[in-house]
Formats: sequence, structure tokens, C-alpha cells
Amino acid sequence: MTNRGWQDIMANLLEITKQPTRKTVIMFNVVMSYTKTCEYLEMAEQNGLIQYDKLNRNYQATDRGLDYLRKYYDVTSLVYKQGMTVPYFIAGREG
Repeated sequence: MTNRGWQDIMANLLEITKQPTRKTVIMFNVVMSYTKTCEYLEMAEQNGLIQYDKLNRNYQATDRGLDYLRKYYDVTSLVYKQGMTVPYFIAGREG
């Protein structure tokens, strides 16, 4: 697996949570440790991208999260359709 930036991870997390999803399912699908998954879920929740249903113990993307996802796909498709390459230091890759 290639190194992913936080934007890629967040998009993956939001894609998974289009439907109500439990934390362990998110963790396995995003392919991250439990600790990192919790950090990203907390960041997404604090920024209004997902919401947590305490009763059913599920996370689900909010309208704001789905808007982020649409914009993420718009930008990435623009970059890759044009054949542009993004330098490592600009791409914001974790590493």
C-alpha cells in the first residue's frame, strides 16, 4: 500500500461511513490501527464530517462530510485526468 495523506484517509473514512458503520468495520476497511482510527474519527466528528449514534454505536457521514468527499473526488480527478504529478512535498503525504 502506498503512503496516504490525511486527506486520502479522511476520504476513505467518509466513503465507508456513507452508511451507518461501526468502528471496527471502519478500522479494517481504512486499514489503520485502532488508535489511529480513533484519532481520525475524533477529528472528523469535531469538524462536523461524521456523527456518532450512541444508541446503535454507528458512525455516519454528515452532509458536510459528503460535501468534503465530493470536493475531494473533484480535485483528485482533475489532477489525474490532466496527467499532472504532484511533488511529494506538496502532496502532504504522511510518511
